[in-house]
Order: sequence, then structure tokens, then C-alpha cells
Amino acid sequence: MLFNKLKNKIFGNEENKEVVKSSYDTDNTVNLIQVTVAPNLYLVHKGARICVGRGPLEGYTAQYKHIQKMMGFGHESILEHSNVVFILSMSKDLLKDTEISCDLAEFLAQTKYLNIRVKEQENKINILIGGSIRGYMHVLRESDQDNFFLFYIKQIVYGSVDKAFLGILIEKGILEDDKCTYVPHADIEDIKEEDLVKDELDIDASYNTPEVIPGERVDLVYNTPLDIFDILGKFGFDKDDLFSVGTVTLRIHDVSRSCSNQMTRHRVGISQESQRYCEHKTDPKEDFVNPVVLNMKDRYKDLDKEVKNHMDELDPFNNYKYFIGHNIVKEDARAWLPMNSKTQLLMTFTYKQLFHFVKLRSEPGAQTEVRLVAKDLKDILSYIFSTNKDMAGYISYYLTPMAYRKEEDRDVDDDLGEFTSKEEVKQEISMAEPTSLDIKDLEDAKKLLKKNEEYKNL
Repeated sequence: MLFNKLKNKIFGNEENKEVVKSSYDTDNTVNLIQVTVAPNLYLVHKGARICVGRGPLEGYTAQYKHIQKMMGFGHESILEHSNVVFILSMSKDLLKDTEISCDLAEFLAQTKYLNIRVKEQENKINILIGGSIRGYMHVLRESDQDNFFLFYIKQIVYGSVDKAFLGILIEKGILEDDKCTYVPHADIEDIKEEDLVKDELDIDASYNTPEVIPGERVDLVYNTPLDIFDILGKFGFDKDDLFSVGTVTLRIHDVSRSCSNQMTRHRVGISQESQRYCEHKTDPKEDFVNPVVLNMKDRYKDLDKEVKNHMDELDPFNNYKYFIGHNIVKEDARAWLPMNSKTQLLMTFTYKQLFHFVKLRSEPGAQTEVRLVAKDLKDILSYIFSTNKDMAGYISYYLTPMAYRKEEDRDVDDDLGEFTSKEEVKQEISMAEPTSLDIKDLEDAKKLLKKNEEYKNL
């Protein structure tokens, strides 16, 4: 029955669980431990739909068919929003076999698009692997098909990845069609009693999508639960390992295209609303981010009224609307869209990447709009970690911009160190002005160096 597959989070049924044992004796058995699987079909589907300016379709079946179609077209970049995390635990004695050692070296060489952490524990070697379905597909395509460790990757994919993603690998004979049996886990309480006697369970009736937590500019779509640390800790992995494989998926909206250009420089999973396929909304007050208005309380508090009036009279979408109205197609008319047209993105970070983004984009020299995004992201991280006191200090340290850390604490790895108060940091960031790099003479250079010293002493 399909229900038996649904209630098993790992391999679908007991029979499949047994095949993860190696052909070696008990001491050399390779253990495969599933840590967590993100709601991958939903996240990837949401990323694909954001590209065309639409929300996700309702139900598992509709999302499955859409992703199956996208994979058939070869659109694999959206797979960056997925995440599967597992542990390979093996005896050190296993690696005394030269052939298996070589297989491990080749296997690890192909995992460049995955996040790998290794820990030694008594007589065991534990390998923590996390990453997107796209990364796992690369390993399956590029590795020697006789590689000893490829067998375990296949078991993870069979037991954790929706078949909608795997058509090309099945066509090429890399995966076996009848073993791709994964369906998302459904909680028993979500299933009606009468469904339990059916041969097939309507998965749409029990398909749960993540609860989206909305924000002014950033919505939290999904985050890897921090309680997976309970599993990781048993195998010798620490918080840093957790933050290297755990992911956070966010919808960033109502930001300008110029702001998004700064965000997309980060090497993370990104899907952005397309100006080729979406006809842009053209309300100057609602669909355009005015950088002068964002800085009206400080930088432009003394702005000349004539300049302000002239700005209010401008319609930044005039040319775009004209060409759209005269049969110029969207992908060509977009050439006349202003840089600060609003856009939306779906971005998937590891926790570690997100810490770096928030820290970097909170610096006083960052542009006002991206600092506002960073503030929203910091609020989301505070929410995620609010129930975990053990990690609060760690987060506080890694989210504090360099400009606000004491000089002696800048090389601290795991210790919290000392900082200015949260309110002081907030105030300094909101008031800070970017430093001009237009150096014309020695006097300008001296002023710049002096300003830099002031920031260091904050």
C-alpha cells in the first residue's frame, strides 16, 4: 500500500532499508543515516513559478507535473532550492582496501557542488553530506558507475527525491525506474481513517506545504530544523557543521532591481522574476523603489523643493508603457524599464551563507535598501533561533558587522566576544553614510583614512 511508503520517511519500505548494508562483514558495514529532507518539490516549484511572476499551484499532483515538465526542458537551476542531508558512517578498516579508498577519493572529487564535512569518531569515519538535488545529479552523472560509494548516493536519491526530478537519469540508465518510489511523508493524523483501507492514498489530500511567514521585504518560506543537531552530535559533528548543510529559503519582494543585483552576487540558490515573461506593473508609487525617499530622513533631509517636485512629476515607466502599448514584446520593451523597478526573488542559503550575507550587507557602507533587506533577514534569523538558547550567542557574534566588533575579537572563532549593544549597532547602521572613494588629492586621502579609523573604534 502507498500508505506504508508514506509513513516511512527514509526508503519507502523495510525491504529497501536492508540494501544499504555493504557486502562486507558486520565490522565493515557502511551505515547510511538520513538526517533531513526539505519539502523539495514545493520549493523547486515555487522557484520556477516566481520566474514567471506567479504563485505555486495547489496540490502535489499539479506541482509534480509542472516540475516534470521543467526537468524535461533541462531547467535545472531551480533545483538549487532543494536540500537533502545524510551521513555515511563507515569503519576505518574498510578504507584499508585500496580499491575502496580510490573509489572514495573519486566520489569526493565529484561532490564539489555539495557540502561535505568529515569527522573521525573512535574506529569510524563519518561523512556528512548535504546539498541540492542538482549537486547529487552531478555526482550520479560524472562518477564511474561501478564506484562503491555511488550505490549509497543512489539509495539516498531513491528514498528522498521525487521521481519528477529524475526523468533524465532514468532515461540514461543511471537510475532504475521501479526504484524511484519516494513520496513525501504524510503524518498519520492528516490521513482520513477511510483512506487507510484503500490500495492507493490520494496524496493531494495529505500534502503539506511549509507555512510561509511574511515580512515587509522578506518572507520565510522554509528552514532546516535546528533539532537535526541532535542527530549530528551523535556522530561528532558540531554547530558549524549544522550551519554548513542546513538551508533557509526566503522570498524577497518589493525590492528594486538594482538592490537585487547586489544580492545575486552571492553564490546561493536564486530564482528571480523574469522581465521577459512578465509584463511589469507600472504604478510609479507602488512599483518603483525611490532611493531618495528611502533616505529622506538623513541624506536628503534638506533636499530642494523644486528637485522634489520635479521627481514627483516624473513617470519612470512612461517609455515602457508606450512600447508595450505599441506591440513591442515584453523581452524587448524591458530595455526601457528603470533600474529601480520592483522585483521578487526566491533565494536559498545555507545558514552559513546567510550569516555572511547579513553581516556583509549590514555594514555602514552598504546601500540603504540592501541594509533594510539585511535587517529583515536578521529579524528572521532571530525568530528561527529564538527557541534555541544554546545557539543564541553564536548567532549574535556572526551577525555583528565587522565595523562593530572590538578589534581584539575579530579573529574569534567560536567564542562570543564583546560587542556594542544591539541598539547602538542599529542606530549606527541606520545613520551611517557610505564613504566616498573620489580621492583627488592627499588631503582627501587623509580624510578617508581618518574616517576609517573612526569606524574601527566604534
